[in-house]
Amino acid sequence: TLGSFEHFQDPYEVLKEARRITRHGGRIFITSGVWGSPWGAHMNYFAYVPWVQFLFSEDTVLKVRSIYRSDGATKYSEIEGGLNQVGVRQFKQFVSRLNLTIEYLYLNPVKGLTFLTKIPRVNELFTNLIVAVVRK
Repeated sequence: TLGSFEHFQDPYEVLKEARRITRHGGRIFITSGVWGSPWGAHMNYFAYVPWVQFLFSEDTVLKVRSIYRSDGATKYSEIEGGLNQVGVRQFKQFVSRLNLTIEYLYLNPVKGLTFLTKIPRVNELFTNLIVAVVRK
């Protein structure tokens, strides 16, 4: 799921299906943006405001977005490609619930602030991208 995990309507079900079709001992490579990151709402093409998804209501952000995009989206999940608001903790919960093993996990930091990606909950705000290899 290269660079797409944050766009699936139901990422848990997608990972569950990936697990189902992966042979025992096989690996799944996943990359995903992180909702809580400064640009997690994917709105930086019109609002160069980090964490816009937390500073303004969804309604406000999507009303401004409608000036630039005409898809009629009124929720983040409805935008072109969709956004499911998955973060680091939720990703790890999905992996655990599906009895997958994380073999490799890299939390790509915001502005080189690697130490902040190591702090639970804080890492939700300072991780741009999850890069993971999980084993069935």
